[in-house]
Amino acid sequence: PRVAGQISRVLVDDNYRVRKGDLIAQIDKEPFEIAVAQKQAAVDTANSDLQAAIANTRGLEAEAMSRRWKLQSADEDLENQVALLHDRVAALDKSKATLTLAQVNFERAKKLVGTPAESYQQYDQYQEAFSTASAQVIQALAAVRQVRATLGLPPQPDQDADLGKVPADIDQTFSSVLGAQAD
Repeated sequence: PRVAGQISRVLVDDNYRVRKGDLIAQIDKEPFEIAVAQKQAAVDTANSDLQAAIANTRGLEAEAMSRRWKLQSADEDLENQVALLHDRVAALDKSKATLTLAQVNFERAKKLVGTPAESYQQYDQYQEAFSTASAQVIQALAAVRQVRATLGLPPQPDQDADLGKVPADIDQTFSSVLGAQAD
């Protein structure tokens, strides 16, 4: 035989004539079937492990992409906050200019009230414009302070410091960026 094994059945008896190619015995095929089944199970297990590894890799890639987008979103949010701060500072400057004009008009009206050049009605209008401009400055300053606090900056900087000034390394200290970088 070409393979070794136990004979399960003999198909000829003693002194029978046989010719070339006649089947004279059968080898037990059960050990070979078991070996094939074991090899197939090993292949199936390897394929299953491979599929699990591929799925795990895809999951890790998706998680990495998600974290990268989270970091990019945090950077964009920071840029938006800085732009909002600059916008609020500009609005504050505009409110201060309006207040200065309203104050000049009010002071002029105060000096002229009761004269033919200025009526009490006009005086009241200038006083109301001055009060409104004062309130707008306070509101704009509060909005600037709120954005500064959101950025993790002190709401009121040093005496002569620009309210719109942001540290160059703010992207290294902003909380959402730090959290995304940690992820």
